[in-house]
Amino acid sequence: MDKAALGLTLLRGHRERPPLPRERELLRLCNEFAGGQVPDAFPGAQPTSLTRQKADERLLREAYLVCEKTDGERHLLLAHEGHTFLIDRLSRFWLCQLQLPLPSGHPRAPGWHHNTLLDGELVVDQVPGTADRLRCSKERRKFCRSRNCCLRSARTFDGLRFCAVRCCPSARYLVYDAVRICDEDVSHRTLLHRLRRALQDVALPKERMMAGGGRRDPVQLLVKDFFEIWQMQDVMGLSKHFPHKVDGLVFTPVQVPYVTGSCPSLFKWKPASLNTVDFKLRLIKGGGQSVHVKLLVGIKKGGDWEIQFCGHWLAKSGELFKELKSNPDAFDGVIGECVWQKEAKTFTPGNNNVYTSDGAWEDGGWVLQRLREDKKLPNDLRTAKRVVESIEDDLSFEALNDKVMAAHREGKLTPASTCGEGGLPRAPVQPMTLQWGKARERPEQRIGRGVCKYYLIFFFNQRHLLPRHQVQVPARGPSGLDGAPLGGRRRGSWRRGPQRSSPRWRQG
Repeated sequence: MDKAALGLTLLRGHRERPPLPRERELLRLCNEFAGGQVPDAFPGAQPTSLTRQKADERLLREAYLVCEKTDGERHLLLAHEGHTFLIDRLSRFWLCQLQLPLPSGHPRAPGWHHNTLLDGELVVDQVPGTADRLRCSKERRKFCRSRNCCLRSARTFDGLRFCAVRCCPSARYLVYDAVRICDEDVSHRTLLHRLRRALQDVALPKERMMAGGGRRDPVQLLVKDFFEIWQMQDVMGLSKHFPHKVDGLVFTPVQVPYVTGSCPSLFKWKPASLNTVDFKLRLIKGGGQSVHVKLLVGIKKGGDWEIQFCGHWLAKSGELFKELKSNPDAFDGVIGECVWQKEAKTFTPGNNNVYTSDGAWEDGGWVLQRLREDKKLPNDLRTAKRVVESIEDDLSFEALNDKVMAAHREGKLTPASTCGEGGLPRAPVQPMTLQWGKARERPEQRIGRGVCKYYLIFFFNQRHLLPRHQVQVPARGPSGLDGAPLGGRRRGSWRRGPQRSSPRWRQG
């Protein structure tokens, strides 16, 4: 995504430059707003892949809302001192010429938002022709009237959204959560309250200003529509009309505060064929266009976070692999998003460090899908394992929908609309800094990890603060694919099978 072409300006001037003192100050401010434990880390919440076990244990027992999973770039939006910034996952600040007026009832109105922090996705829509837009607008409004949309006020906003499609820029920021609005902390309120505040206090005042002849901004701000989880089939059908790609669903808990880092109760579902892992590519070159590609992941060792070979090699198939062979220098050391394909062929060389033609071909492999220019570090081993769990679990949309609808017919699901907008127990913020140390391949860069506040509560032994929806951490620790604790297994010893029909780690 060429953000400069969208009218965004990188605050530090160049991607390779170190962050400015102003950026560090603003990043620490965002972590303070969100309750992040690592001041220099990206403070956004991270979902986990949905499996059958997680659906039975959490999704069907607690109140959730569902929305489409947009295939865009994750950004936080910070409105501060009259400026609006988009913060990517590399913690880079992009200045956006976006004016966010205060709601009319605010004590400081008229004026601009200050200390407002939103979470969302930046997309570049492919806007269809006028006839298609009118048809899509009518279908969307009709859909939201006939299906009881949880965010009722979104119907009016939804109509404004599609009326504005004809004249707005193609870049859009889709809001799906809120941390702080008008210098008021809303992270400890229910999801319904956070969405309503984002809609009424941020999006609608902006729409009214645009309707009154305000200047056109390079990025349009919208709020996603959320629905009860038993309407997931309608959401998937509706997503076919969107002018951007949709690659799955996101299930957000209603009665869980906004948390930074990996959130065990926030789920994403993608078809098994679209589940991906972000590896670091390390090339071993031979003569001509001969090349083998190692796949590296992050591994925590003590207090250090190292990037190591995981025992997997890139499959020699796909369009991007052809480009890799013709221009290997452009791919060496970058982050590649890879998808597991059973029909792919993978060559495993006999030597891990020197190019050799000795080795064996195996069925199945990781195919390079795209390069991740917005990331500098690969997924850690635990994240990769969770993705492979989801791939092996192979939870299809039909199976998930049948499971949800059966629970709905039996009256086991909790409607999100009955949860209200009350406050939730706050997680304690401790003056602590958690570091994963230095990456072996990037010794000059400290790597911070956001930690879910609810895991911290558990480890602080303050169980009286835990709400009823708190995740129960098993005493023996998380287990892997074979049921053994992750800490007690050999490095890189994922479950082995007689053939590579499913991904697994091998001894590196």
